[in-house]
Amino acid sequence: KIQVVQADKDSCSEPELSDKDSCSEPELSDKDSCSEPELSDKDFEHDVTEKTTKLGPETFRFTEDVEAEAVKQNEKYYIERPETVETYFYLWRLTHDPIYRDWGWETAQAIEKHCRVEGGYTGLKNVYLLDGPKDDVQQSYFLAETLKYLYLLFSDDSLLPLDHWVFNTEAHPFPIKQNAQST
Repeated sequence: KIQVVQADKDSCSEPELSDKDSCSEPELSDKDSCSEPELSDKDFEHDVTEKTTKLGPETFRFTEDVEAEAVKQNEKYYIERPETVETYFYLWRLTHDPIYRDWGWETAQAIEKHCRVEGGYTGLKNVYLLDGPKDDVQQSYFLAETLKYLYLLFSDDSLLPLDHWVFNTEAHPFPIKQNAQST
């Protein structure tokens, strides 16, 4: 059984895989790669966000019985992280498949509906409860990263084109050296 474990935001963007049935890491064949997942990206996203609030939990698992769902109470929270909308941004820029803008718009609407409070935005303690408790914290990266990637997702590709700019882990754009003179 392969389990997806949430990596912390600064470690990497790929999930850690653990193989519970053996002591070794799972073998990947040539057909298994990041560019060709067995589960389609569209099916995966649908399972993660097709919940009451349409916001995915901080941690989710794949098991024989559960697919992309938080299992424990302390995994069901949403703290405004940017990684999902960052992924939609990159996938939009690389494929121009409108589904990524659709998902970004659904996410923006869900954030506005469920996280907006007087004076800003807050996280949710349980994404599966329509009017569940909020955490009363607006994370600094919410404005600096989450909203920036949502803005870029709906901006023209000429704004910070990916062949001229690279983003660091805090969503700050830096010119690519070979193109620094032309920007």
